[in-house]
Amino acid sequence: MNTFNLAYGWTLHAPKILSVLTNEFGEVGILYSEKNFGDTQALLLHLSEETLSMNSIPHHIEKVEVSLKKVITISLSQFIIEWEKENKTLK
Repeated sequence: MNTFNLAYGWTLHAPKILSVLTNEFGEVGILYSEKNFGDTQALLLHLSEETLSMNSIPHHIEKVEVSLKKVITISLSQFIIEWEKENKTLK
């Protein structure tokens, strides 16, 4: 897992195979760039002092956990984990 300090005091824990793009305005894009599963969809988050919003969850994300301490934890879908293990790219 990689840990990212985000805007407004939020923290993100995401698997190492995901790319995380952020800016100072609280916008976060989380990408799984492997193209073997079709369209590369992003998980888009918008953060503020008190809220987190997201529009959709891409197929490669199993769940997004959010704690009251402003910690976001991303989990991959099981089929992505298995595919990564078979292709020896998961770390």
